[in-house]
Amino acid sequence: MYLARWPDLGDSADPTQDINGPTFTIYGKCSPDVSGSYIKSGTNDGVSSFTRNGQVDGLQYYLHRNTWDYQGYTYTAWFITTQISGNPYWVCYQKTPGVFAPEGKVAGTGKPSAYNPARILNGFAYTTDPISGTTFTYTSDRPLRWQQASDAWVEGLWYWNWADHHLPIAKLDTINHAITVPNLPNRNGVEDPIVANRPWYAYNLLEEITQPGEWYLDRTTGILYLWPPDTFNPSSDVVVSMLSQTLLSADGVSYMVFQNFTLEASRRNLLDVTNGNHVTLSNLVLRNSGCTGGTVSGSNNLVTRCTLTGTGNSGLWFSGGDRLSLTHGNSTLENCEFHHYARTVCTNVFGVSLGGCGNIVRNNMFHHAPNAAFFFGGNDQLMELNEIHNVCQGAPMQAPSIAAFSTAGAPGEIIRYNSIHHVSPASVPTTFRASTWTR
Repeated sequence: MYLARWPDLGDSADPTQDINGPTFTIYGKCSPDVSGSYIKSGTNDGVSSFTRNGQVDGLQYYLHRNTWDYQGYTYTAWFITTQISGNPYWVCYQKTPGVFAPEGKVAGTGKPSAYNPARILNGFAYTTDPISGTTFTYTSDRPLRWQQASDAWVEGLWYWNWADHHLPIAKLDTINHAITVPNLPNRNGVEDPIVANRPWYAYNLLEEITQPGEWYLDRTTGILYLWPPDTFNPSSDVVVSMLSQTLLSADGVSYMVFQNFTLEASRRNLLDVTNGNHVTLSNLVLRNSGCTGGTVSGSNNLVTRCTLTGTGNSGLWFSGGDRLSLTHGNSTLENCEFHHYARTVCTNVFGVSLGGCGNIVRNNMFHHAPNAAFFFGGNDQLMELNEIHNVCQGAPMQAPSIAAFSTAGAPGEIIRYNSIHHVSPASVPTTFRASTWTR
């Protein structure tokens, strides 16, 4: 990476406040202005309830949590309210308070938040109000260091939790704490707005080389600035790839074996096997790519004893068979290791993306990655005996260690006998629609 995400700060500004504590702070710009300090005044729903320190427009506001049942479902939400009908109030449908939305016939404006706008989470800072078109504001003095930077970029989840975008900085205004980008994030031709309380970080900054392993390339002069890691020595290699195409492509091949070599240093994929039949990838090392490690599609293929690491995007796209006719692909991915993938993307990236019909992902290890271990869709897929740990580490939002796209038209997936450990509780899946799940 050009820049570790706000490296000196780490996660020191943890956003979590104690819902059982004596005080609670609400942040943000809203009308009426219900932000400020709230003092514990009792308990409700098993947690503290709070009273705002000072009235707003002659009204006393409260912060509390309720849980209730409605039409067979149980709901939990936090409320900022006067507890008097007809006045503005805000609701956050979570067990721990986050960002509140205005509700009620007499609605307030703005979205007060339980999160400190200066928080740092997994290296991400957060946008703050006001937001105006392609300009967002921030709460930090850190960008004072960047005023001479000519090629700084930002990455963020500007609107959706599952869509991160890289954008160059067009203008940095350190007086007003504002950053302007040249265009809004574009998703398949649709522009998404930039909103408040969204995670972002800056990179490609010489000023932010603060720890071993970080580097910056001045594309005007061609000078590479590197703080070498401790293992660096005069015989170490520095590799800069200019290859903008897949390193090895095999389309429509049958009964071929690729084994015992390393593919590395492409700005795109390292290996693409398309419509293969009885193709074997054995004991390969696929590392340090700009995009995915590779793709394997077709039928009766085998990927075994391979290592995929250092990819810019996902590790491997693996598919086979035909869903329309429910023809099984009979392809197997086994005994492989996927780690430290998705260097440049933090959402919708996976060690393995499994598609098609009737394939097996078995006895693999997934670890140390920003998002999920694997994603699956299709029919009759078997995922078993995999070990998953230390995944979902880089995303600023909660993410599952195993993700699925499953509908009533895609039954038959079996997930069983997998070991999932050293992940946050929110990353452990508990059920899949139209699927069989066995931990």
